[in-house]
Amino acid sequence: SFFQLRPADPRTKTPPVCEGCPADHFCPGGKLAVPCPLNSRSPAESASADACECSAGWYGADAASCMPCDKGFYCPGGEDAQACPSNSHSPPASDSLDDCACVPGYVGESAEACAACPAGSYCSGGAMVAKCPVHSTSDEGSSRCACEKGWRGEDPHRCQRCPKDSFCPGEGKQKACPAHTTDPVGMWRERQCRCTP
Repeated sequence: SFFQLRPADPRTKTPPVCEGCPADHFCPGGKLAVPCPLNSRSPAESASADACECSAGWYGADAASCMPCDKGFYCPGGEDAQACPSNSHSPPASDSLDDCACVPGYVGESAEACAACPAGSYCSGGAMVAKCPVHSTSDEGSSRCACEKGWRGEDPHRCQRCPKDSFCPGEGKQKACPAHTTDPVGMWRERQCRCTP
């Protein structure tokens, strides 16, 4: 479709200058190149508003109702939002599958290959796997490590040996032995507490 850039000039006998409709516009004929609605696009030489569709990062039934792509989806443009693959997510307004990345507790080079983080490691999302610090551990699919059995503390980088008269069942927790019982350093089960002599 074309629009008239300059009318004919009868004095100089110059014909009208018509130009192809630019991208992101539609030209119903005559002198107008009408922009597509906000957050929508169209190919060059579009003749009607029906050619306008939601831009990448947006979706909607038509160009007048484009909404930003939601978190966990990607929108290449047009009517539909595409869900990120299992165990992956994306930020709002994502426009490509490449914007999806593995969620914490999962690891993969691409969102299509997210696998549970291996035990003894933690995965903060994406393609990064890190081994748990010494005296800490994790289950498969973990996004964090915790002090292992027989050790205590909130920070897995600073686990301390479970003290005497206590037991540390894991997850950094410490519990006191029952009254009139004791145990040596580094225990993790209540039944390891023995009656005091």
